[in-house]
Order: sequence, then structure tokens, then C-alpha cells
Amino acid sequence: MKGIDLHELTVTLGGREVLHQLTLSVERGEVVSVVGASGCGKSTLLRAIAGLTPIAGGVRAVQGKVAFVFQEPRLLPWRDVTANVAFAARDDEERARVAPLLERVGLAAATHLLPKQLSGGMAQRVALARALVRQPEVLLLDEPFSALDALRRRVLQDLLAGIVADSKAAVVFVTHDVDEALRLGQRVVVLAGSPSRVIAEVPGRPSNRERLLDLLSTEERERAEAQLHRRAV
Repeated sequence: MKGIDLHELTVTLGGREVLHQLTLSVERGEVVSVVGASGCGKSTLLRAIAGLTPIAGGVRAVQGKVAFVFQEPRLLPWRDVTANVAFAARDDEERARVAPLLERVGLAAATHLLPKQLSGGMAQRVALARALVRQPEVLLLDEPFSALDALRRRVLQDLLAGIVADSKAAVVFVTHDVDEALRLGQRVVVLAGSPSRVIAEVPGRPSNRERLLDLLSTEERERAEAQLHRRAV
């Protein structure tokens, strides 16, 4: 069953066409990674899927509840961990999921901490739990691990993969990290052009790294090689 179905989606911002006739579908239980040069419209695509950005043309069909995880955790500084996650809950059934979710993301011992007391990785775990408390059918993630070091990023990648497998949500994951895209996504979609469109789709397996790099701009290729070098040292 399709959770997301976009057909010839066009988005115009400030009089400039950002996305042009973009077609993409994501099944429930599937993770699709999206990569592309900076400014190519990856975040705009997520916002269009979520209905936060109006579309100028095409068809946007999104089935069920949508949750969004941003690059910054965007936690309420005056609320503790439990209250930040519970903030997204709409009823008692959803509030009852808060404690199990915090245990699932490894924060059962940090429930009363305020955001200023959390590390970057812990804060993103709170943001992820908050997004999942409503059991969304569609989960959108905009470079959620980009500010973390390699070790914390890998831990959260594993955590996300397990949660997504259980939730059966349709997931779109935006990242600049080629290895992350291939590791988490069953498919990797490449955006390019001005305005942007889907120029290629690559199966999500590590053996496709060079193929994916060949499709990216020089800027993105250099970024990916630098990330690989940092992991090696």
C-alpha cells in the first residue's frame, strides 16, 4: 500500500520553480533516501509532502498521519524529556505510548532532564520519540543526524532502522551522507537540476556507492569523500 504518491509535483517559491514535475511513490514499510546538492530542494520536497508548502501543479497523495523530524531537535526548553514527547500526543492512548517509546530510544533514565541537559544524540532521540508517539503512517526526516559524530550517528541509524521496520511507516529520509543514504534506504533517489527533478534511482546497498557518487555534483562527491576519510582516521 502506498503511503506517499507524488505525480508530476511542481513547487514554486518566491516566483522561482524549485521542483519540476517530480514523481515519487513510497510504500508503507519502505524507506526512501533522498540525496542531492545543497539547495536542490530536498527539504522543500519534504515540506511539500507534509503539506507545509503549497504545490503549483501535479498530484500529491499522502495516506494517514504525517510526522516530521528536523535537523535540529526543536525541543521546548522549559519541558523535560517526557513532556516534550507527550506534547505531540492527542489523547490518552497516545500519551500511554510515551514511556515505552522513551525506553525504546534508550532514554528511560533521562525522562526528567531538560533539553539543556541533553547531548545532541539524546536530543535527537527525544525528537524521534516525539515523532513516533502518534504512530504515523508517513515519517519524514530532514538530515536528523547531520550534527552528530560518526559513532552517535551509527547508533541512531541502527535505532531508526529497527523502529521503522516495526512501524511499517512510509519513510522519506533526506541526507547529505551517501553511506547513510545507502544504509538506511531500500532506494536512493537523486535530485538535480534547476528546477530540481528526480534524475536517478539507485538500490540502497553499499556496493552502489561509486555509482551514486557519479550521479552527484562535484560538491557532494567531495563532501562524501571527506566523510569517508573522517571515518577512517
